[in-house]
Amino acid sequence: MKIKEITEYLLNRFPLDSAVDHDQPKLGFVIGDENREVTKVMLTLDLTWDVLMDALSNGCNLIITHHPFIYYPTHKIVLDNEKSRIIEILMKRDINVFSMHTNLDVGFHGIDDVWANVLGLSNVSGENVKGSFLRVGEIEATKFSDFYKFVIDQFDVNGARVVGDDDKIIKRVGLCSGAGGSENDIIDAINAGCDCYISGEIKLPAAQRAKYDNLCLIEVNHGVEKIVFYSLAKEMENDLGLVDKVIVTKINTDPLRTVIK
Repeated sequence: MKIKEITEYLLNRFPLDSAVDHDQPKLGFVIGDENREVTKVMLTLDLTWDVLMDALSNGCNLIITHHPFIYYPTHKIVLDNEKSRIIEILMKRDINVFSMHTNLDVGFHGIDDVWANVLGLSNVSGENVKGSFLRVGEIEATKFSDFYKFVIDQFDVNGARVVGDDDKIIKRVGLCSGAGGSENDIIDAINAGCDCYISGEIKLPAAQRAKYDNLCLIEVNHGVEKIVFYSLAKEMENDLGLVDKVIVTKINTDPLRTVIK
């Protein structure tokens, strides 16, 4: 199978025009030759040196990332930094790179949908279109302290930052994967009637606004977005006949970790 058949499948599911405007030039097929035959595929949040080594050791010649590998313009490729060294190996070893970012966030069965499913939200609202990052759903009435412990367990992280009264009853939950923690995101969650809002990164002014408006917050690691790839890998195997050829990297590309005093 040619790489182009895989990228066309992905772009049909997660169209580039569903990504926010500033994101679109960075997405899609970004490095390599789509007419090459695929050996194996690696799915990863980020393309780091360790991920590249993982791809090579597993015989993968297509790396699919969530975060764009070339996010800012690259004016020089000098082999004194990680990105340039990665580009050198990609070129020498005919490794190809494809990226899906905000189009994967909002897409049908994309990251926001998968988060809502993992957390067992019912009556979920939110469109699979450009700019519609907020998902809102319902849970059985639960104390906030019990709910954030549940979220930590479901996302398999060792902790989370939270805002709010532990005894507050949570019924209506909003979420936005990745960096969905601006003050505007908080206002959207408040306007949607959420009791609690979950994201991967929350800014201090946004947290302060949430506290003032009695909106509980749960901030998990940005790297929790990786959860989407386990279901996507199975779908690619089934839909494209890539049985045993789609691998989710075991490399954790989020260097931030939660420590407890």
